Amino acid sequence: MARIVSQTGQAVLPLDTGWRLTVTPAGACATPEDASGLFDWIPAHAPGTTADALRRAGAAPVALGSVDVWWRRGLEGEGRRILSFDGLAGLAEVWLDGELVLTSRSMFLAHEVEVDLTGRHDLWLAFRAMDPELERKAPRARWRPRMIPRQGLRTVRTTLMGRMPGWTPSVETVGPWRPIRVLSPTPVELIRVDVRSGWTGGRGWISAEVELDGASLPPVLCCNGVRVALQPRAE
Repeated sequence: MARIVSQTGQAVLPLDTGWRLTVTPAGACATPEDASGLFDWIPAHAPGTTADALRRAGAAPVALGSVDVWWRRGLEGEGRRILSFDGLAGLAEVWLDGELVLTSRSMFLAHEVEVDLTGRHDLWLAFRAMDPELERKAPRARWRPRMIPRQGLRTVRTTLMGRMPGWTPSVETVGPWRPIRVLSPTPVELIRVDVRSGWTGGRGWISAEVELDGASLPPVLCCNGVRVALQPRAE
């Protein structure tokens, strides 16, 4: 019998479409109010990166380490919600309307933020220029890998892809590279749950059976960062 760490009743809304982005000089916009007057917004998708959105829009390549990038989309709802970010690549800020609700310096960490929605809102992601951060003096390194010209990257948790000349194309990973979701509490009664795991033929497996009352969406099994929606059993 597998051990169940937690069980929750939540409706999950993926925030994958409806995004737009624009690029500004570093420090040009301190808040969403400043960025709201910008032009040249292009469509974007999450999970995705700024470089991919620029490529799809036919825009010229940009040295993303020297600029700020703003992503935005509308968000509607009433009551308490959880904003879930599986991974934000770069020096990221998350704003709900004009309120800063999250900052992140690691593209490998997931974050959840509780917010109260009161109708229509604007969700903003700001990815700040990394070059000024890399110019700051850092503690002396015990070793200096020669394939990385910017040794300040040791202070930021980000991929080295796109930052090693001669090894990869010079395209920095900036943006919500993993999914973004809104989690809404729902009144769900858990009647029965049976989760089993095992090892067969050199491969591990998990089997789950769940009986619920009041669920409007299929239950989702989360294990080690993997999410799988369970399928209804045929009568």
